[in-house]
Amino acid sequence: ICAVDLSDRMIEQARRYGGYSRRVEWCTADAAGFAADRKFSLIISNCALHWVVPVERAFLNLAPQIEPGGLLICSVMLNGTLQELHDTRLHVAPRKKPRGQLPSENEVMEAITKSGLDIQKAKIEPFEIAYNSAHAFLHALHDQGLTGGIFSSARHPLTRGELELVCRLYEKNYSTLGGV
Repeated sequence: ICAVDLSDRMIEQARRYGGYSRRVEWCTADAAGFAADRKFSLIISNCALHWVVPVERAFLNLAPQIEPGGLLICSVMLNGTLQELHDTRLHVAPRKKPRGQLPSENEVMEAITKSGLDIQKAKIEPFEIAYNSAHAFLHALHDQGLTGGIFSSARHPLTRGELELVCRLYEKNYSTLGGV
């Protein structure tokens, strides 16, 4: 197994909590530039390829690394993911818009097609996770290394006061039983 992620934190978290054998090769690398010394019969990507801008660079790089008859199975976050958080952030700091946005479904499908891969199955599925509080939610994002990149950062970061207001408004507007 060759496990690749751009984030050192994600690699460390997988090592620590994954219970993987010593046969795992851990690589901190960009999916758009990673090149192994072999081809793979299976490449699995969970919530990583959308970080490559433009997303087609990831598929163009991975496609030739798949053996004939091999598979790429991936989940990709699309534009609209974490929409409540983005809306709350823009309400609090409208001049501090993120520098980019996640790819659309159409952009991902076109990128796959341009790479020469065939789409055997595609499914869009909303996914929800409950957290005890907005603070717990933001800490979980931070612990996973998901706080950087053009989708979540602006040219000027939020101040502590703005971040606190985001948390308060998020909890006010998006609370559920037991949290957010």
